[in-house]
Amino acid sequence: MRFTFFSVLLSFSILLLVSSFSASAATSQKVDILVLSTDHQSVPNVGISLIPINIPKTGYATAPEPQVVHQIDTQFSPHILMAQMGAEISFPNADNVKHHVYSFSEAKKFELRLYKEEKPEPIPFDKAGTVTLGCNIHDWMLGYVYVVDTPYFAKTNESGFVQLELPAGDYELRLHNPLLQFEDSEFVKLVKVSGTQNITMSLKQPLLRATDGFDEGDEFDAY
Repeated sequence: MRFTFFSVLLSFSILLLVSSFSASAATSQKVDILVLSTDHQSVPNVGISLIPINIPKTGYATAPEPQVVHQIDTQFSPHILMAQMGAEISFPNADNVKHHVYSFSEAKKFELRLYKEEKPEPIPFDKAGTVTLGCNIHDWMLGYVYVVDTPYFAKTNESGFVQLELPAGDYELRLHNPLLQFEDSEFVKLVKVSGTQNITMSLKQPLLRATDGFDEGDEFDAY
Protein backbone atom coordinates (compact mmCIF):
# COMPACT_ATOMS: atom_id res chain seq x y z
CA MET A 1 0.00 0.00 0.00
CA ARG A 2 2.92 2.31 0.84
CA PHE A 3 4.44 1.59 -2.59
CA THR A 4 1.20 2.56 -4.29
CA PHE A 5 0.95 5.77 -2.27
CA PHE A 6 4.49 6.88 -3.10
CA SER A 7 4.04 5.87 -6.76
CA VAL A 8 0.96 8.07 -6.99
CA LEU A 9 2.77 10.88 -5.18
CA LEU A 10 5.72 10.62 -7.58
CA SER A 11 3.44 10.58 -10.61
CA PHE A 12 1.56 13.62 -9.30
CA SER A 13 4.84 15.49 -8.74
CA ILE A 14 6.01 14.75 -12.27
CA LEU A 15 2.66 15.82 -13.69
CA LEU A 16 2.80 19.04 -11.68
CA LEU A 17 6.32 19.75 -12.93
CA VAL A 18 5.36 19.15 -16.56
CA SER A 19 2.24 21.28 -16.20
CA SER A 20 4.28 24.06 -14.65
CA PHE A 21 6.78 23.93 -17.52
CA SER A 22 3.99 23.94 -20.12
CA ALA A 23 2.29 26.90 -18.49
CA SER A 24 5.58 28.77 -18.39
CA ALA A 25 6.23 28.05 -22.06
CA ALA A 26 2.72 29.12 -23.00
CA THR A 27 2.94 32.46 -21.16
CA SER A 28 3.31 35.23 -23.71
CA GLN A 29 6.38 37.42 -23.54
CA LYS A 30 6.58 40.83 -25.21
CA VAL A 31 9.47 41.34 -27.61
CA ASP A 32 10.10 44.80 -29.05
CA ILE A 33 12.10 44.90 -32.28
CA LEU A 34 13.61 47.96 -33.97
CA VAL A 35 15.15 47.83 -37.45
CA LEU A 36 17.78 50.44 -38.33
CA SER A 37 19.54 51.14 -41.63
CA THR A 38 23.30 51.40 -42.04
CA ASP A 39 23.01 55.15 -41.38
CA HIS A 40 20.95 54.52 -38.22
CA GLN A 41 17.59 55.51 -39.70
CA SER A 42 14.43 53.55 -38.89
CA VAL A 43 13.33 51.14 -41.64
CA PRO A 44 9.56 50.72 -42.13
CA ASN A 45 7.72 47.89 -43.88
CA VAL A 46 10.24 45.18 -43.01
CA GLY A 47 8.79 41.76 -42.33
CA ILE A 48 9.88 40.11 -39.08
CA SER A 49 9.50 36.40 -38.38
CA LEU A 50 10.44 34.47 -35.25
CA ILE A 51 10.61 30.72 -35.86
CA PRO A 52 10.63 28.46 -32.76
CA ILE A 53 13.54 26.02 -32.66
CA ASN A 54 13.01 24.19 -29.36
CA ILE A 55 9.25 24.35 -28.81
CA PRO A 56 7.07 21.41 -29.90
CA LYS A 57 4.75 22.55 -32.68
CA THR A 58 1.77 21.34 -30.65
CA GLY A 59 2.63 24.05 -28.14
CA TYR A 60 2.18 26.94 -30.55
CA ALA A 61 0.44 25.63 -33.66
CA THR A 62 -2.43 27.82 -34.79
CA ALA A 63 -4.56 27.71 -37.92
CA PRO A 64 -3.21 30.17 -40.53
CA GLU A 65 -5.41 33.23 -41.03
CA PRO A 66 -6.69 33.96 -44.56
CA GLN A 67 -4.97 36.91 -46.22
CA VAL A 68 -5.85 39.32 -49.01
CA VAL A 69 -3.75 41.09 -51.66
CA HIS A 70 -5.86 43.76 -53.35
CA GLN A 71 -5.27 45.25 -56.78
CA ILE A 72 -5.92 48.98 -56.44
CA ASP A 73 -4.78 51.72 -58.84
CA THR A 74 -2.81 49.09 -60.76
CA GLN A 75 -0.74 48.24 -57.72
CA PHE A 76 -0.68 45.32 -55.32
CA SER A 77 -1.86 46.30 -51.85
CA PRO A 78 -0.19 45.55 -49.57
CA HIS A 79 3.04 45.67 -51.54
CA ILE A 80 4.58 43.31 -48.98
CA LEU A 81 2.50 40.64 -47.25
CA MET A 82 3.55 38.31 -44.45
CA ALA A 83 1.61 35.03 -44.31
CA GLN A 84 1.79 31.87 -42.25
CA MET A 85 2.51 28.71 -44.19
CA GLY A 86 -0.78 27.09 -45.19
CA ALA A 87 -2.70 30.37 -45.38
CA GLU A 88 -5.16 30.94 -48.20
CA ILE A 89 -4.67 34.23 -50.04
CA SER A 90 -7.27 36.03 -52.15
CA PHE A 91 -6.49 38.45 -54.99
CA PRO A 92 -9.58 40.63 -55.57
CA ASN A 93 -9.45 43.25 -58.32
CA ALA A 94 -10.80 46.67 -57.31
CA ASP A 95 -9.69 48.37 -60.55
CA ASN A 96 -11.83 49.06 -63.60
CA VAL A 97 -9.25 47.28 -65.77
CA LYS A 98 -8.40 43.60 -66.04
CA HIS A 99 -5.38 42.01 -64.35
CA HIS A 100 -3.49 38.80 -64.99
CA VAL A 101 -1.79 37.90 -61.71
CA TYR A 102 0.97 35.29 -61.66
CA SER A 103 4.08 34.05 -59.88
CA PHE A 104 6.95 31.90 -61.10
CA SER A 105 8.52 31.66 -57.63
CA GLU A 106 9.66 28.27 -56.35
CA ALA A 107 7.61 28.68 -53.16
CA LYS A 108 4.39 29.12 -55.17
CA LYS A 109 3.75 28.99 -58.90
CA PHE A 110 0.27 30.09 -59.97
CA GLU A 111 -1.64 32.09 -62.53
CA LEU A 112 -4.93 33.97 -62.39
CA ARG A 113 -5.84 34.75 -65.99
CA LEU A 114 -7.52 37.95 -67.11
CA TYR A 115 -10.22 38.98 -64.68
CA LYS A 116 -11.98 42.12 -63.57
CA GLU A 117 -15.24 41.88 -61.63
CA GLU A 118 -14.73 38.17 -61.02
CA LYS A 119 -13.43 37.05 -57.63
CA PRO A 120 -10.99 34.17 -58.06
CA GLU A 121 -10.95 31.41 -55.46
CA PRO A 122 -8.37 31.86 -52.66
CA ILE A 123 -5.04 30.16 -53.28
CA PRO A 124 -3.30 28.08 -50.57
CA PHE A 125 0.32 29.03 -49.94
CA ASP A 126 1.64 25.81 -48.42
CA LYS A 127 5.42 26.21 -48.78
CA ALA A 128 7.68 28.60 -46.90
CA GLY A 129 9.62 31.08 -49.00
CA THR A 130 9.42 34.30 -51.00
CA VAL A 131 6.70 34.61 -53.63
CA THR A 132 7.11 37.45 -56.14
CA LEU A 133 3.86 38.64 -57.71
CA GLY A 134 3.47 40.17 -61.14
CA CYS A 135 0.81 41.16 -63.66
CA ASN A 136 1.09 40.12 -67.30
CA ILE A 137 -0.76 43.25 -68.41
CA HIS A 138 0.83 45.91 -66.20
CA ASP A 139 4.55 45.24 -66.02
CA TRP A 140 5.22 47.71 -63.21
CA MET A 141 2.98 45.82 -60.79
CA LEU A 142 5.15 43.99 -58.28
CA GLY A 143 4.23 42.48 -54.96
CA TYR A 144 5.86 40.15 -52.46
CA VAL A 145 4.45 37.47 -50.21
CA TYR A 146 6.76 36.12 -47.52
CA VAL A 147 5.42 32.75 -46.39
CA VAL A 148 6.82 31.73 -43.00
CA ASP A 149 6.50 28.55 -40.95
CA THR A 150 5.49 30.32 -37.76
CA PRO A 151 2.51 32.24 -36.38
CA TYR A 152 4.88 34.88 -34.96
CA PHE A 153 5.41 37.54 -37.60
CA ALA A 154 4.62 41.18 -38.37
CA LYS A 155 5.88 44.23 -40.29
CA THR A 156 7.67 47.25 -38.88
CA ASN A 157 5.71 50.50 -38.71
CA GLU A 158 6.85 53.92 -39.96
CA SER A 159 9.20 54.13 -36.97
CA GLY A 160 10.86 50.81 -37.88
CA PHE A 161 9.30 49.25 -34.79
CA VAL A 162 7.22 46.16 -34.14
CA GLN A 163 6.09 44.32 -31.01
CA LEU A 164 5.36 40.60 -30.89
CA GLU A 165 4.02 38.40 -28.12
CA LEU A 166 5.24 34.82 -28.02
CA PRO A 167 6.00 31.96 -25.61
CA ALA A 168 9.35 31.71 -23.85
CA GLY A 169 11.91 29.70 -25.81
CA ASP A 170 14.57 29.87 -28.50
CA TYR A 171 13.83 31.42 -31.89
CA GLU A 172 15.40 32.23 -35.24
CA LEU A 173 14.74 35.87 -36.10
CA ARG A 174 14.70 36.75 -39.81
CA LEU A 175 14.06 39.93 -41.81
CA HIS A 176 12.00 40.06 -45.02
CA ASN A 177 11.95 42.85 -47.59
CA PRO A 178 12.82 42.98 -51.33
CA LEU A 179 15.22 45.90 -50.75
CA LEU A 180 17.41 43.95 -48.34
CA GLN A 181 20.78 42.88 -49.68
CA PHE A 182 22.15 39.35 -49.29
CA GLU A 183 23.83 39.71 -45.89
CA ASP A 184 20.62 40.97 -44.31
CA SER A 185 18.07 38.84 -46.19
CA GLU A 186 19.99 35.66 -45.30
CA PHE A 187 20.99 36.66 -41.78
CA VAL A 188 19.56 34.61 -38.91
CA LYS A 189 19.71 35.92 -35.36
CA LEU A 190 19.24 33.44 -32.53
CA VAL A 191 16.99 34.90 -29.86
CA LYS A 192 16.28 33.46 -26.43
CA VAL A 193 12.94 34.74 -25.15
CA SER A 194 12.59 34.51 -21.38
CA GLY A 195 10.85 37.77 -20.59
CA THR A 196 10.14 41.21 -21.98
CA GLN A 197 13.08 42.35 -24.08
CA ASN A 198 14.22 44.87 -26.69
CA ILE A 199 16.06 43.87 -29.85
CA THR A 200 17.71 46.23 -32.33
CA MET A 201 18.45 44.85 -35.78
CA SER A 202 21.04 47.05 -37.53
CA LEU A 203 21.35 46.31 -41.24
CA LYS A 204 24.78 45.25 -42.45
CA GLN A 205 24.34 46.61 -45.99
CA PRO A 206 22.52 49.65 -47.44
CA LEU A 207 19.03 49.07 -48.77
CA LEU A 208 18.71 48.56 -52.51
CA ARG A 209 17.18 51.40 -54.47
CA ALA A 210 13.48 50.93 -55.20
CA THR A 211 12.59 50.52 -58.87
CA ASP A 212 10.59 53.37 -60.33
CA GLY A 213 7.15 52.41 -61.66
CA PHE A 214 5.85 52.97 -65.18
CA ASP A 215 3.66 55.94 -66.05
CA GLU A 216 -0.07 55.45 -65.80
CA GLY A 217 -0.29 56.14 -69.52
CA ASP A 218 1.02 52.67 -70.37
CA GLU A 219 -0.43 51.36 -73.61
CA PHE A 220 -2.23 48.51 -71.80
CA ASP A 221 -3.67 50.67 -69.03
CA ALA A 222 -7.22 50.51 -70.32
CA TYR A 223 -7.16 46.78 -71.15
